[in-house]
Amino acid sequence: MANNPRAAAMAAAVFLLGALLAFHVSLTAFFQSDDFNFVAAAGWKGLRVIVEPFGGGFFRPVSALTVVLDHALWGLNPTGYHLTNVMFHGLNAWLVCLLASLLLGRGEERGELPVLAGLLFLVLPCHGEAVSWISGRTDVIATTFTLGSLVAYLRFRRMGSTRALVTSLVLFLLALMAKESALPLPFVVIAYELFHPSSTTRGYPTLGRLAVPSLFLAGLGAFMALRWAILGGLVGGYGVSVHLSAHAVVVARNLLAFPACALDLPFPGRLAAFMSGSAPAAAVLVTVALALAGLVMCFVRRRSPTPAFLLVAFYLALLPVLNLPLSLTDSQGERWVYLPSAFLCILVVWSLARLLPGRKAVAILLVAASLGYGVALHGGNRRWRNAGELARIFLADVSTIPPSERLFVLSLPDTVGGAYVFREGVIMAVAMFAPAVRLRQGGTLVARSTFSMPDDEVAVIRDANRFLVRPADPSGGFVLDGTATPGLSTDSYSVSLTSAKTLTVDIHDLAPGDVVACFSGGRLRTIYPTRP
Repeated sequence: MANNPRAAAMAAAVFLLGALLAFHVSLTAFFQSDDFNFVAAAGWKGLRVIVEPFGGGFFRPVSALTVVLDHALWGLNPTGYHLTNVMFHGLNAWLVCLLASLLLGRGEERGELPVLAGLLFLVLPCHGEAVSWISGRTDVIATTFTLGSLVAYLRFRRMGSTRALVTSLVLFLLALMAKESALPLPFVVIAYELFHPSSTTRGYPTLGRLAVPSLFLAGLGAFMALRWAILGGLVGGYGVSVHLSAHAVVVARNLLAFPACALDLPFPGRLAAFMSGSAPAAAVLVTVALALAGLVMCFVRRRSPTPAFLLVAFYLALLPVLNLPLSLTDSQGERWVYLPSAFLCILVVWSLARLLPGRKAVAILLVAASLGYGVALHGGNRRWRNAGELARIFLADVSTIPPSERLFVLSLPDTVGGAYVFREGVIMAVAMFAPAVRLRQGGTLVARSTFSMPDDEVAVIRDANRFLVRPADPSGGFVLDGTATPGLSTDSYSVSLTSAKTLTVDIHDLAPGDVVACFSGGRLRTIYPTRP
């Protein structure tokens, strides 16, 4: 397929149609969380996003530019934005297919195995967050350019085409400007050179074989210099305390949790508790796992370097996020495995082709697995659509509240089943979709709720100026101002949070002109003043 343009074009069309089928539920979802900030900034800044940070301290001009273009085409209609995400995802599945055809053996590249790898990538349930959430497109777009760069590089290695090498370097720079997840690509290329020495470099020292990959390191250095000039630092984003922290227990757990997340495998609660208990326990478990993986890698490398390279590439692609706390109970953070899962899909196909007797058995098993994954993905996409519906309902309901001196929202949806609703962006959302409402200085959104289902109830008991708030669902909880802080005090109110289950809010000088509301049962309900 890699050398057959007609077959590649047909495969691209099939994967694009497949992406539309797999994510059709998401196309009608409303904006959520960060989406509101990004869309508003796209309309406000326009093409200035090329040289200005877009979304906090992140320098991602390529991804930001796609939002600007969508805003110019679609305005405040979310369907067009979702369509862009889905189309890029279809392209990524096609690129996984091309990459598999270049990595697998000469006889296999013309068979169905690369197509099966692309199909597996297309329907992995862990891709719901990156594709169904408009703001998740940074991972999707960065993956498009990263995989395109790697495919072009492998073609350079196969044909010696200078144009392919230049294309690879340009795509790498575009990937970096889409999201920082592309940072490990130079090291993936280096790993490929070490595992697959070419006929022209086989007898050369290691440094000689890495002369061409060093061009990627030079490109990375140029990007970091540009990033420094734009952001005033190398890290940006959420800061050094988040991006460069390396808690031993978190890293150790993620070494096993990320591949389980990528393949939608269950992560037993007892194992999670054991790994979260202490650093020594996690270290022992991960050491044993890595030792076994090393033995397997040494064994399979004697037969083929491909699986060893794919496993190394998977973990290299995880490096920017390996220290971040992945949720083991819902979908939060699944977008972090979007790019690494490309390598894992090819590894799964390669492994099954060696373990099962005949390609027919491999195809039957992978198609069956893909159907199962497709069902799970559909359920995940419905969660994202439900989250968008909660955001739309809140904006419609808040528009019906009469003008007030101060508006207090005791509980606003933060997530539903792990899908973001108003983790961020509520102020901008109200400004765009409920412009008559003014969240005046002194009025505020007190807390956010984590819901399991869209219609989860939140119980509120009022005692004069004090409001006691509890989730009806035992698995629900609250976060204050986007964090799990136990208490908060302002000029207008004070609030205390007990074990994320009970919220006590004292509103200072509650007046007849104030309004207190709570999002419960899928609606924004007025608690004070009591309506007849």
